[in-house]
Amino acid sequence: MLDLGELKLKETENFETFYVSTLDTYVAVSKNLRDLKYYSPIGKLKVYHDGFFNGNPEEMDRWLETQVIDHLIESGYLVKYDETATGDVFYKLYDRL
Repeated sequence: MLDLGELKLKETENFETFYVSTLDTYVAVSKNLRDLKYYSPIGKLKVYHDGFFNGNPEEMDRWLETQVIDHLIESGYLVKYDETATGDVFYKLYDRL
């Protein structure tokens, strides 16, 4: 499993571990490793946040997943390697270290 580091959304000691993988144009992000059992490779990322969010729990989870994907693209762990004719981007996980 690839270690993708940490993402600090808030200065807190509370964190959740997110697991990430890719399949063609789909980036899979989950807090449950079993959800990604058919994916390879899989990376993990510690996300520090305080759990406060103006919305329901499902909206907070979607927001956190979006933050994880954006962070991994910015840090170079999610790398664009192809694009479809319609503009959909193919990503792969890349272990920079």
